[in-house]
Amino acid sequence: MTRVLVPSPQKIGRWLETVERTWLGWSLPPARRVIADARWQPDDPQRYCGLCGVSVGRDEVTPRGCASCRGTSPATDRLIRLGPYGDPLGEWVKAIKYRQWDQMGRELGRRLGKSISAALAGTAGGGGDAYVVVPMPMPWQRRLYRGIDHARVIAGGVAAELGAPLLALLARANGPPQVSLRATQRSRNAGRMRRKRLAHLLPLDGHTVILVDDVRTSGASLEAAAKLIRRLGVARVVAGVLAVADPVLGPRSAGRVFRAS
Repeated sequence: MTRVLVPSPQKIGRWLETVERTWLGWSLPPARRVIADARWQPDDPQRYCGLCGVSVGRDEVTPRGCASCRGTSPATDRLIRLGPYGDPLGEWVKAIKYRQWDQMGRELGRRLGKSISAALAGTAGGGGDAYVVVPMPMPWQRRLYRGIDHARVIAGGVAAELGAPLLALLARANGPPQVSLRATQRSRNAGRMRRKRLAHLLPLDGHTVILVDDVRTSGASLEAAAKLIRRLGVARVVAGVLAVADPVLGPRSAGRVFRAS
């Protein structure tokens, strides 16, 4: 009897990558490979505040938040992040937004979904059946010229990991991006959001809404969105973001924008 040797899935994957690189060319490399090469891992929840997402040291967080948010009453019940806005994560986020790297958006979205699932496991309303994933809205004009709705791509990865529906419940009028505005202008700009009519027709009572965005900077947009979602009678609103811009560093423009070799 002739023995047939079947190559392993890993060998097949490497062969397909070689074919793609040699014959098709890579505009952007495979997201999983880039993440593995960087030896990057999502943050331990002990490294950041669970209310505002800012990086903290050990024992700096209390049930009422950290030094950055203590005394405030955020509209979100919790915030879960993958890491601070710095390299390599910040580099990947910029490539998702400005180079239409949707594969990386989906992959990081799935990893964010894993972090959310682990963080909410065993908590009230933490069952997967009660999750609804809502992307932060993007004006259609910006989506048209960027060629990608990055928050929706990331949210798609989160929803796939959680096995939850993805619902675009919010819309946003065109205006300048939050990152281009001063802190005093962001709250006014965040007010351009509204709920879609569809949102009022959905039975969301008792659900946990996972509000997904790429980066939390001042938190004004997430706060405005969470307030709109809360009026739908949901059980709680949890923010899930890829990165948080720490107050000291801000959304650093320093560091190179990702370029594929």
